[in-house]
Amino acid sequence: MADLETEQERASGLEARAHELQERLDELAAQFQARSAELETERRAHAATMARTEALQRQVGELQAQQERIRADFSADLEKGRATIEAANERAAGAERRALREIELERSARGTAEKQLEGARTKLAETERQSQAKALEFVKANSRISAELEAAKTAIGNLTVASDAQGQQLQNAQQQASQFKAEAETLRMLVEQFKPVVQTKPVRSKRSAG
Repeated sequence: MADLETEQERASGLEARAHELQERLDELAAQFQARSAELETERRAHAATMARTEALQRQVGELQAQQERIRADFSADLEKGRATIEAANERAAGAERRALREIELERSARGTAEKQLEGARTKLAETERQSQAKALEFVKANSRISAELEAAKTAIGNLTVASDAQGQQLQNAQQQASQFKAEAETLRMLVEQFKPVVQTKPVRSKRSAG
């Protein structure tokens, strides 16, 4: 009888333990279901996040490809711009070199023209000096001849009023006067030949004057 009670108590204890275990199991099952639901929610959220991540990655890839194209286009445009600038610089340098050569040629031509002008001025001054000297010589010679001619005229006048015996002397005086006249005419012709010629001064060109 004591054994039966013991077994009953033991069975009651086992039953209580089983009930307790069942409650614990039910609690764990509920927790598992809740956790499974949470995991499903997280999985779906993760899937959505992965989808967004993939979409963002695709957009990033497209943006990177577009950036590469823009960079390539910019590099090509930059290279073209550099080539254009280099060509423009080369043209500008060539134009500057040509301008410098033209300036140097103009300076050389101006120097040559100035030297020629100075030579012409010197020659003109010398010609004027020689002409003035010859004109002075002509005046002196003309004065001398005029004096001699007047003396001859006086002598002729004196011989005219003289006697017929002095006819030979009068003839000689007339011949001398004719000779003086011929000399005077010759001197006049020479003076005409050596008269100074009025020369116009050369006009400097605007280019030479600049």
